[in-house]
Amino acid sequence: MDSVICNKCGELFFPAEQRLQQIEAGDLQVQFFECPYCLAKYQVITTDPMMRELIAARQSWQRQIRLAQGKHFRQSTIERYEREIEKIKTQQKKLLPALKRRGAEVLRATEEDTHGREETV
Repeated sequence: MDSVICNKCGELFFPAEQRLQQIEAGDLQVQFFECPYCLAKYQVITTDPMMRELIAARQSWQRQIRLAQGKHFRQSTIERYEREIEKIKTQQKKLLPALKRRGAEVLRATEEDTHGREETV
């Protein structure tokens, strides 16, 4: 199990023990976990409609491969399915940097909102 040292408070914790949370901001879905000590947010993945569509397509091709292997399809058919998955991975890799930046902005904004409310109390 990988551990994390929080960038904000310096405490050690295990992300696998944290509950995955999600924020929706417009068409974005930002999944993250929090440091249990200071509540700093750590982005896991940010998706938009296109990325969610690609994820669903990739899962569908992966199911097809498992089915094809179970039914002993020709190797050339399985390889064709695998090429489709590689095309999807390429598209996902192109989308990830911008989505990661946008997700970080959403998390930063929620932390600022939380700190702003704490200071006015």
